[in-house]
Order: sequence, then structure tokens, then C-alpha cells
Amino acid sequence: VTFTGTAGSLTHTRGLSLAVSALSNGLPVRTRYLRTDATTEYFLWLNQHWIIYHASTGRYFVTDPSSNQIIVIDAASQTEIGTIGVPGAFGIDETPDGTTLYVGTLIGDVYTVDPVGMAVTKRYIASEIGPSGFPAEIALVLSDGRLALLGPQNSGVTPIAIWNPTDNSITIVATAFEADGGLGYTLSVDRTQIILGIANNLCEIDASTGTSICTVGTPLEAVSLYHIVTTPDGKY
Repeated sequence: VTFTGTAGSLTHTRGLSLAVSALSNGLPVRTRYLRTDATTEYFLWLNQHWIIYHASTGRYFVTDPSSNQIIVIDAASQTEIGTIGVPGAFGIDETPDGTTLYVGTLIGDVYTVDPVGMAVTKRYIASEIGPSGFPAEIALVLSDGRLALLGPQNSGVTPIAIWNPTDNSITIVATAFEADGGLGYTLSVDRTQIILGIANNLCEIDASTGTSICTVGTPLEAVSLYHIVTTPDGKY
């Protein structure tokens, strides 16, 4: 920093060193809102799968069921770059190789989406999923390519099924979970276990065997488990 002082015909200049130290060694944090014209009242729904980040394209895909679309946001430019029409788009997930997105809907149909071309590639009608039909609000991709389907919530009992889109075989793995007001629903890091938050209980279903284990009451007695996140190493 340079200071200059002037008095009449006299001028003096002086230099001063300046060092700025950050308060934190972490990355800078900020919040910026991006207008998307979404019409969904998100706070009224229990869904931890509104949004997914697709690493190879650097895009966020956000479901907006009230306007029947998926909003696509470019992470680098932080701008909306397109929309994909999907009626009642609700829960979204991707295959482990990132080539396909699966979208469950409020009308029960399941869609596949090409994340590169940003277009629907296939529609599975709810009445044709399995031999008797199965409406799926959320479809999470298991490690073996099958899908863990979550049925309609807020209906007293929320069914969960394992479905193979290749041969259309389906197995109902849970039908007695009381889910008043919804439940937490996700997969383990290796995509082999279905993890549920049901009122004050935490449950885990083995997708290969259908067997489950649950906590009962304490230490989760006074909480509602609506949002569940696993650490990248899968330990917690």
C-alpha cells in the first residue's frame, strides 16, 4: 500500500506492507439463490431425493412434481440449462455407472432419463410394474441393477418392493411399516441395504434376502427419522 502526502510544493511517498489472513482454512462459503420457477411447495413433502448431482456432466437434476418436470442446473455456470418433462416427477436416483437416471413419480410411473441428452428414454407404467402393478414414488438403484421401490406415502402402510426392470419380476419386502406423515428412505453406500426411518425406529433391509433389523424405542425414542445420510466410507 502506498501513501502520498502533499504540503505546498513538498510531496513525500511511503510504502507499507499489508498481509490479510483468512479466518478459516476452509473453502469460502456463500449462499446464492437461483430462480427456477419451480411450483412445488417442497416443505410440505418428506422426500430426501428431490435432487441429484451427476458427476460426469457436472449437472444437478431437481424434480418438480407440481409442474411435471425435472429442472437441470449446470454446476459450473450455476445456471438453469433445461427442463425434462416427467409427470409428477418425485424421487430421483442414478445407476452406479451414471449412464441412466431413474425417476419415481406421484402417479406411480417410473421413468428413465438420459443425463447427457437430458431426455426421457423409457416409461414404466405403474399398473405394469410386476405382475400386479406397483406405484412407485421413489426408485433407488441397487448394486445389482434392480430397483428398491417405495410405494405411496401418507397412506397408513407404505409398501416397499424390489423390482427387476429387465424381467419385470418383483418382490414385496415390507408391507407393515406404519408411515404416518412419511418416512426416511435411502440406501447404504454399497447399494445393497435399504435404510428406513420409521417414526422413531431406524431399520435396515438386506435387498438380497429381504430380512430386516430395526431399533426399538430408545435411544431414538423422541425423534422422527425423516432424513438419513450415510458417510462416504459407509461406516456411519
